[in-house]
Amino acid sequence: MSGSTHYEDLAGRRFGRLVASHRSYSKKYYPSFYGATWVCKCDCGNICEVLAVNLKTGRTRSCGCLRSDNASMVIEKNRKTPSGKKHSYHGEMMTVREMSDRYGVKTATIYAWIQRGKDLETMLDSFLRRREMRNEEVSI
Repeated sequence: MSGSTHYEDLAGRRFGRLVASHRSYSKKYYPSFYGATWVCKCDCGNICEVLAVNLKTGRTRSCGCLRSDNASMVIEKNRKTPSGKKHSYHGEMMTVREMSDRYGVKTATIYAWIQRGKDLETMLDSFLRRREMRNEEVSI
């Protein structure tokens, strides 16, 4: 078998959202040391060319639609925290937006603290202390 290269037949096999259709001989991944390339059909209907090694190792699992779907899920998950919900800061109840406007902390940072179960008073106090220390260093 010297001189010939044997490629595993992946036709009809599923890899995440992709189903391998047939081997591709296009120049997309030229030279051939990249390995065999397969034409795959994604569950969303798109057709794409993927290296066999990426299919087999799980590096490529969709045409790119999986990344957008995952991003959409993360955005949706973060929206589940009601924006009108009030949080306590030293006895004063305020929304995340009010905290952000008043203390100059990004709303995304405050939501991240909430998601991680951090104590808002502790986190906000340490943030403000660090900012004061930085300002003092600059003015000296």
